[in-house]
Amino acid sequence: AHRATGGWPLPLFLSALTGRPPEAEALLQGLKESLSEDEFREGLLLAALPFLPQAHATPATENLFQKGLLRLTPEGFRLHDLMREMALRSLLPEVQKAVREAEGRLPPELLAEAYFASGLREDLLALLERPIQISTPAERLLAWEGLLRTGGPRAKLRLGEALLQCGRKEGVSLLEGLLHEEPRVALTALGHLAYYLAEPMLGRDLPRARAYLERGLGLLDRVPGELAGRFLNDAARVPYEEGKPLEAMGLLEEALRRLPPESPYRAAPLTNLALLRLELQGDLLGRITTLEELGLSPSYTHANLPGHLRDLGRLYLLLGEREKAKAYLKRAQEAPGNPLAALEAAMLLAHLEGDEGALARLLAQAELWENPYLVARGRALLAELRGDPSLVEGLEGFLPRLTLALLKRDASLLPPYPEEREERLYWHAARYRLLGEGKDLDALLNLTQVGARILPVLLRHGEIPPLRAEVLGRFRLEGPLGPVALKGKAKEVFALLLLGLPREEVAFALWPDLSEEAALNNLYVWLARLRKALEPWGVPTYLLEEGLARVEADLFALERALAEGKAEEALRLYQEPLFPGLDHPLLDRRREEVFHRVRALFLQKGEPLYLERLLELDPLDEEALTLLVETCLKRGQRARALRFLEGYRKRLWQELGEKPSPRLQALLSRLSG
Repeated sequence: AHRATGGWPLPLFLSALTGRPPEAEALLQGLKESLSEDEFREGLLLAALPFLPQAHATPATENLFQKGLLRLTPEGFRLHDLMREMALRSLLPEVQKAVREAEGRLPPELLAEAYFASGLREDLLALLERPIQISTPAERLLAWEGLLRTGGPRAKLRLGEALLQCGRKEGVSLLEGLLHEEPRVALTALGHLAYYLAEPMLGRDLPRARAYLERGLGLLDRVPGELAGRFLNDAARVPYEEGKPLEAMGLLEEALRRLPPESPYRAAPLTNLALLRLELQGDLLGRITTLEELGLSPSYTHANLPGHLRDLGRLYLLLGEREKAKAYLKRAQEAPGNPLAALEAAMLLAHLEGDEGALARLLAQAELWENPYLVARGRALLAELRGDPSLVEGLEGFLPRLTLALLKRDASLLPPYPEEREERLYWHAARYRLLGEGKDLDALLNLTQVGARILPVLLRHGEIPPLRAEVLGRFRLEGPLGPVALKGKAKEVFALLLLGLPREEVAFALWPDLSEEAALNNLYVWLARLRKALEPWGVPTYLLEEGLARVEADLFALERALAEGKAEEALRLYQEPLFPGLDHPLLDRRREEVFHRVRALFLQKGEPLYLERLLELDPLDEEALTLLVETCLKRGQRARALRFLEGYRKRLWQELGEKPSPRLQALLSRLSG
């Protein structure tokens, strides 16, 4: 019954009573009679939608959710599958009517899904013919390929771009068939052709790409400014791939002049200008910042997002920030809209994680797609993992030849000096590893504005003084440049890392109510701030991907003293509280653990010095008091023993309203005479 109902409570309950599967007609009729007209119509609409974002919900949506007919997922409200199937099968005309009535309410990409699911093919084609932005992923458009091929020029325009985004070159001929349409359609097709014919992952035909660029320039003044700006942004890919960055920059700046100030498409030329500043000036951090601020904006299209996430992963790898790189590559791998960029990100992630099996499967997928760029990239990455030069022998391209030279330890096999700055970084790094010449190290230091941050593995960390941390009785950090002040959550992050927790556990401990992705995103923000405070010189020294390194802490010294039974050292070091000013259950647990270890060692020693310290820490510690009194009596210090007992008795009565144990009471009476 649970399988038949998909866990939907109402029919599951009925099936449990009757012992039979739910009857669709009876169930729908019962729902129609029990729901208001608005609620039933909302249910019909949701039958045609994969989900309804909460921002587009109505009171009727909320009522359906409260009545158990909807599920709330991270994407939004979803109708139970059984009701969805029943409505589409038995009430299709009513569903279609509800979908048509929702036209002004839903965003176009959701409306398109509703039209398709409810069989309104002509309505879907009409929607796709409108000159509006519809953020439907390329993979989804290809699911409608047969229908789109029967549509008008804009439907074919969307299909042609989707085909190219998915690595299918027949998109070129489809777009070429639109070049004699009205100027707006023709210019958009020309922009797509210029961009994708310049794309390395599609084989790169720069002469044809240049021809379409020049042809499009003649149409700029015949279309609205936003459309002209979008073309110029796409077409700038051609001179960039031709090695003409200044021409590309001119096209992007002209795109910004033509795009209206409020246009969401301004993000694209701005991120591309940041790429050019990286190429021309080595502004690596500016490229990262722009991608994170603009390239990942919600208004950005599906087609661009996977590539930008992949690029962020690659850029953070250059800075040695492996965990952040892995997070971006994982998001790129899962993002819809550009399967080629997603596959490349998946390859990089598998290589980063040392997963030969996954990388081999991804390489097979690239070979199945007959994509030479991704095949060469995948083989180079797999050859490096396996240490097998045979995988790249005979292959052309920068990465295969670079990998071959490194695996064979032969600098003469290095590829020609590359034009792109990122490739130049890898070229000089490879040559330095092979020859050890200082000029390659100098080049690496000067190729970007981050200097030595790009060379973490080449730095002599042994020459940098350790970070000193005091967390017993006070919270104080001392670096090579003086005291280090931490603000906000940075103290808690540092404290938990000092306890040896991995980053994932730190994120969960600090943000237990958030999703794993959101918690890790929060953690990365605070790690960035922590790194800036600990390592102002910009080179990973104390805060590495695997945790803290080169840190000397009084807590570590205390734990060594406790492990070695050095009570005198423990007495000197131990102060309360541990991690003052911080409040977290994990820190409380460590405080208790450390205190009980200190107490056990001091009780074992049994000397007045240690026992008195225990009573300073806990004046009502009866075991410590008893040992101290007995030690005093053995040494003939009767008055001193009595003073300790009297102080304990008064404290016990004042704080708890209790009397000492019979044993202590008898001892007190005996000493009092």
